[in-house]
Amino acid sequence: MQYRIEMITFEGQDDRPGYLVRRLNEFGKDSWRVVSVDLTPHPAFKAGPLPILLERPSVSGAAAGASALLAFRTH
Repeated sequence: MQYRIEMITFEGQDDRPGYLVRRLNEFGKDSWRVVSVDLTPHPAFKAGPLPILLERPSVSGAAAGASALLAFRTH
């Protein structure tokens, strides 16, 4: 498995939930699967980058593509 941490910032984004969904779907299109999202409140109570832990199989090619794709939807 490959792992990666991605920091998502929301500065200048009016639709934060929609922006998050779009970014997570972008990761899914690249065969990344979201393993963890750190929602721990920060002591300063201000918006900061949201850490996302991603994983995908180490194999290359089409075998890693469709099975690891994860789509997110707004509710």
